[in-house]
Amino acid sequence: MKKALILCIILVILSGTLVVSAAGLVDKEKESIVITQQTLRGDQQAAEGWQLETVSHCGYKLNWTTTFAADDTGAATTVFCFKPEGEFTRPVDRKDEVTLYTETGFGVGGNVNLSGVAHSDVFREIAQRTSAGETRTEQISLEDYYTYYPLTLTLDGKYILDIRAFDEVEESKALQDVIQIPVHSQEKLEMSVSKNKDGQIVSIECNSVDGWMETNTHGVFPEEGCYFVCTPTYWDGEATTHIAGAQNAIYYMPIRLTQSREMVGFDQIFKVYELQEDCIAVDMQMDQAGNLLLLTKENDLLVLNVYEPLEQEGELKKLHTTELIPMEEDYYDRMTMTQGSTLITLSSGAFCLLTSQGKGDYEVTLRGKLDPDGELCKHLLEYETFAYDGKRLAIASYEAGGLPDNSIYLAVYGEKGLEYVGFYHHSGDLSSSGSDWYLLMGYRNKENLKLWKE
Repeated sequence: MKKALILCIILVILSGTLVVSAAGLVDKEKESIVITQQTLRGDQQAAEGWQLETVSHCGYKLNWTTTFAADDTGAATTVFCFKPEGEFTRPVDRKDEVTLYTETGFGVGGNVNLSGVAHSDVFREIAQRTSAGETRTEQISLEDYYTYYPLTLTLDGKYILDIRAFDEVEESKALQDVIQIPVHSQEKLEMSVSKNKDGQIVSIECNSVDGWMETNTHGVFPEEGCYFVCTPTYWDGEATTHIAGAQNAIYYMPIRLTQSREMVGFDQIFKVYELQEDCIAVDMQMDQAGNLLLLTKENDLLVLNVYEPLEQEGELKKLHTTELIPMEEDYYDRMTMTQGSTLITLSSGAFCLLTSQGKGDYEVTLRGKLDPDGELCKHLLEYETFAYDGKRLAIASYEAGGLPDNSIYLAVYGEKGLEYVGFYHHSGDLSSSGSDWYLLMGYRNKENLKLWKE
């Protein structure tokens, strides 16, 4: 008993010593982060004046904010902050999202009630042909059951939180009254029904066969409303084609929330602008002035369309159309707006920078490729922030894939294209050899990477 007590006392003393030593190590070198620059492309002089700030953390309790000049990392400064409660510093910013679709890939298990399930009438027919203890699978042609696609609409965004919508069946009927997409003749579904030995339905399953309809829907939420675009296409496994008889259009849906957070508006959707037949919508956003920015793919070109929002029921007013960059076999990546500038990137690394001229007019300021050699595109496409000083564009990103390290890529572009790419190694990286133990847990806080020109 005495030996056990003595052993416990020794362990407590050792634990206390280790904690004190660790705390001393953290306190002694808590602001000793080192940034090491490496030039990967061009001349570092092009980065003169650009400043970066990165935040790393350990469980949001230990926090390091490091600021440095892109052309003089020796002057880097770090501020350490200890937050006992582990404050979560990531800003809440939910992207506006509108999804319009037909249910084609789902399954339901347990004691299955077909009421309210998508394609319930079809499942009932298959169930009638399914014996107890059996699983029956059939392929059906969707146009044998529907003239127009049954639709479901879901919303998410910074103003749309925790909303309950209409009953799915009623919602689909309301949507089809306005948005009529003729069922493609090739669309088939594989549907299965399983029954137990007592003849009860215990599972159902539905999946697309070969191809499917895509609505290419995108939307934004002004207060108490929603604009969304729908440009239906059919993918047959090899190519995308427009669906004959389907309208490409922008719609508006008023949104009112009751005290119980029930949404009213599905039955009040109306069309506000009809688009040309051969365009495909790839994104929709709203600028600071409240204008709608619609990106479309037209004749293998990415095109920006700007509309003035409605003040009352009627048709949107188109303000400007601008051809941006070729988009043949390329995929759209994203559009990011900040301080009067808009950066648009494609999956190949092709980009264009737009600057606002006021009244919905956007001018293409720069076009190019993030890395003409292609090797660094995977990192630069992951950019967290960008800035434009009137002459040069700078983008900053963390390394793509691997460990969530704190090291940064900075790229600078001018009128003639890429002028500089630098890699800024952060001594607190998880992958750094010889790092102190506390920095080995220093994860980056992606949302707090900042970039500006002094």
